[in-house]
Amino acid sequence: HFKIKAATPALKEDAAKNKGTKIIVSELFFNLPARKKHLKNFDYEIRQITSLIEQMAIINCDISFSLKINNATRIFTSGNSKLKETIYEIYGKDFTSKLIDFNYEQSPLYASGYISDLGAKSRGIKIISVNKRLVSSKTIYAAAKQAYEELIGQGEGAGDYILNITLPYNMVDVNVHPSKEEVRFANETLIFMLIKNAVKEALSSMKINPVLNKIFLNLDDEKQDVEEPIQEKFANFNSYKSAEAMAYITDIEEVTEDDADTAAVYNTEKLISYEYIQKPSYEAIINDEEIYKTSSSGIDKQELKTLTSLKISGHIFNRYIILQGKDCVYLIDQHAAHERIIYELLMDDLLKDSARRQILLAPEEILLSASDMLLVKENADILDKIGFEIEFLSGGIKVISVPIIASEPQNTQMLITIIDGIKNDDAEAVKDRNDYLIKKACKAAVKSGRVLNDMEIRRLISDLIKTKTPFICPHGRDIIVKMKKSFIDSLFGR
Repeated sequence: HFKIKAATPALKEDAAKNKGTKIIVSELFFNLPARKKHLKNFDYEIRQITSLIEQMAIINCDISFSLKINNATRIFTSGNSKLKETIYEIYGKDFTSKLIDFNYEQSPLYASGYISDLGAKSRGIKIISVNKRLVSSKTIYAAAKQAYEELIGQGEGAGDYILNITLPYNMVDVNVHPSKEEVRFANETLIFMLIKNAVKEALSSMKINPVLNKIFLNLDDEKQDVEEPIQEKFANFNSYKSAEAMAYITDIEEVTEDDADTAAVYNTEKLISYEYIQKPSYEAIINDEEIYKTSSSGIDKQELKTLTSLKISGHIFNRYIILQGKDCVYLIDQHAAHERIIYELLMDDLLKDSARRQILLAPEEILLSASDMLLVKENADILDKIGFEIEFLSGGIKVISVPIIASEPQNTQMLITIIDGIKNDDAEAVKDRNDYLIKKACKAAVKSGRVLNDMEIRRLISDLIKTKTPFICPHGRDIIVKMKKSFIDSLFGR
């Protein structure tokens, strides 16, 4: 029995107890006010601790973990060395039932674990261990993302995964950050391709219609890629100190897994350079009504009103609306426009505390992990103002009502999407919790990729014009782009 108080050993004695280690933490930083003031609220800090223990329990499934907070058990795992059972104990039946197990070996890498199937909705669960160490790696995040997107489409992002990776120790650099969490590899490009192939190979083994297997997953081409030794493709990347490899690593460091363009950046056929686009600051976005009186294309609100009478010339990729003017065309991003409309409706309801809600005929119970439960409790007040009436149960929640947004009742999947969307975000970036959660909610409510008829397009434009800030979406991207006829002519040398 060993006790430390204020960095000084206070007790050391023999004690009889069961096999294992028990750690009790209380009054953290009680005598270090400079450190203590950097702690967030209790719910946030407990959620971070709980999430960390969940991940440690999963990568160490041969060890039984128990987490108690204020004498209440939040986590318990059996430690029976069965990874899937440990995942079940942490994340529940619904999540576990949609996982595919895989094993992949190609020198110098061995990978095993579970990934979600192509039809599963991502829960934002991405756990990576390298040589039994819980780590984060932008290279691995990007490789998994590209593997999924090559099968289900650009911009869809990666599914969920628990990856246990084994590599020679001399290929892994853990001295990137004092916490030893982030890692780099001696050959980033090789690891990227190996992980991408490992994930694609596992996804390609899904038991679906064999004709779809050939068309949708392109298995014939995939087999050719797998059979070709990957190391031969990257003979020039023997050290990440080479100019090409260093350029590649620089790209990795500038991109996060949430960036919609990550897959394009990691073009392994040809290393490409790209320009990092600086997004508007948070302050600019929340004051956008004053700053964004015109669009980046020079459209003002008076010109915007004329769009309702213009000819609808097309609707491409189920995303962009084309309107034809006298000497110009306008492109409207329907997804961004819808997001702006819903954002302002939700924010208005929140400020007036007048959210419309639909009481569910049969309240729906949702099983959640301990960390997700804490996340819901942390944001319960705002979720209620949005329209979610929630009752807390042992191991989950009961949803009693859902919001009505733009005259359409939402469903509990929207709540799950909100939870999964914010669980990994940096608290320092959340300067206004109301604004932040509203953005997550409106993103979950937007139905992208819909085919719109002319009447729906007219209605969308009309609703957009009524918003306070019709030129940018809540995240700072343009909604409308104007191209003059002279510019289009110049593209063809006229």
